[in-house]
Amino acid sequence: DERVTPQTTRTVTVGYHEADILYAALSMPKNASFLYDVVGGGTEIEWAYEVTVVVKGEAKRKLIRDRTSESGYQCVNPRIVNVFGGISQPSGWPNSQTSSYCQAGRQPSSAAEMRKRIIDQVADAVRELATGSAF
Repeated sequence: DERVTPQTTRTVTVGYHEADILYAALSMPKNASFLYDVVGGGTEIEWAYEVTVVVKGEAKRKLIRDRTSESGYQCVNPRIVNVFGGISQPSGWPNSQTSSYCQAGRQPSSAAEMRKRIIDQVADAVRELATGSAF
């Protein structure tokens, strides 16, 4: 069963007083705000396979099931908005917290990439049954 979490977008505001002092003084008009959008989403796959391996005439069976999920986010559309509504492109992130948060963001894997990893897990189960040892 595959479920894709709908993509969400939220706008985050970093006020002039929350920006690093030097950044605010050099890059932002007085009382301006730094805005950026956080776009997030994810995928979840619930799966099950019954694996049967015949070794020396003996059938060995194993039921494997799991739930694989990934979510992620990205910071996009950074902008500085002054008190009169003017918008300008920023030269960087307004403070270290915002920079760390946005650099840690990543896109979640696609459902196709997740399915490939599931097939790898099934292959490991087949090898385990065939050889009698875990990988």
